[in-house]
Amino acid sequence: MVERISDILVDISKYFESNPSDLNALASFLKTKIHEIYSNFTKFHKGYCSKFPIPTVKISDTIAKYTNIDDKRLQSAFLNEWGLALEKSYNMYGNSFYHYLLILILYASKINHEELFNTCLQLILFRIWNGRLTKAIKYCDPDTMEYVVTKMTSAKHLVRRFSDPYHLITGYFVPTLRKTYMERLKNNNDMLKRLFNQCYSRVHQIFYQNYRKDLLTGENKAVSGLAPLYYKAKEESRSVIKASLLPKDEEEVRDFSTGMTTSGIDELVDMVLNSMIMAAYPKYDESIIGRISRESLLKDAGIQKLIEKIHSPKYEAYLKDALVLFLSLIPMKQKSVICSNRFYNLVKSYVISTKHHQKINDYRRILDILLTNILSEYNVDYNSYSSVRKAHFRTALTYLLAYNIQKQLCSEEG
Repeated sequence: MVERISDILVDISKYFESNPSDLNALASFLKTKIHEIYSNFTKFHKGYCSKFPIPTVKISDTIAKYTNIDDKRLQSAFLNEWGLALEKSYNMYGNSFYHYLLILILYASKINHEELFNTCLQLILFRIWNGRLTKAIKYCDPDTMEYVVTKMTSAKHLVRRFSDPYHLITGYFVPTLRKTYMERLKNNNDMLKRLFNQCYSRVHQIFYQNYRKDLLTGENKAVSGLAPLYYKAKEESRSVIKASLLPKDEEEVRDFSTGMTTSGIDELVDMVLNSMIMAAYPKYDESIIGRISRESLLKDAGIQKLIEKIHSPKYEAYLKDALVLFLSLIPMKQKSVICSNRFYNLVKSYVISTKHHQKINDYRRILDILLTNILSEYNVDYNSYSSVRKAHFRTALTYLLAYNIQKQLCSEEG
């Protein structure tokens, strides 16, 4: 019997219809992996020299577990349907990591599960990015690459619009590919291969563009894109040496608009986290509960449920990332400001009501993951809410974080 992608899709659909909790668990797992990848990505950030630390085996094994689909069967279906020889080895087309994510993308398109579609597409693009970067620039020097991005590319190039490959993929490639292919996949499974090829092509074009014939060799070679520009800069010894511009003690770099050192911010975050985790039964002032209730339209009982969960070591990693981003969004971080009545107005202006940009999108994405996990403990599906209602939940959680920052930093102020 020749395996077909459509047959496997039918089996997955039947399985999730009988086991809906497995679909929710799988979607939550993949979102958590995205968060972990991003968190580790930022720790070793090297601009456009960065790679994504992807736990490919763990992801493949977990998808297999929650879909009840064997990777050999899946591989056979993809290779058969795409007209490829089963006995040959294919780095991309024969890779089960991609197969599992692609079949979930196809399933997500059928049931209009946009979040699952996005998550799987991100993971595919992360893996493709790693492969393209390794092949294009084997030993990538961040200082040389920064020079290329800032000095040698035009304003039209995508790398000038997005600070690193993570934001390029999540902020541009994923939404544009979803807009083009999600609706088409509902009625045409053949679009899956085209989507996969487009994932490769779009990443490849970041590195190689504008092919021309080399007059000496007769070969077509790219004259623009990150790879040829990088090697040109390398030959000319051009780079942005950031290390020479930094103070000797990098821990004491000051945010001149705030007066608080980066080490001071890290210390404050750790103090707030420790205080929250140790306070198993915290008491919040009625004034902050009232403000949250008015602005988030959550009832007091709902706010208390959020409070119960954020005072737990279970969500420490998410809370730490959220606190760091939260503080980066506040323009004035002097103790006198945080400990004044102005603080909550600043929080509302710069965190809750601000327009979309990369940092605020990162902050909201972390809160969404955190709220998904918290509400699931009460058997509530956060993602079933409208975007407006999700904003209400984020407002509540943001004020709770602000309260804990103020309480920790200003306790001696009375």
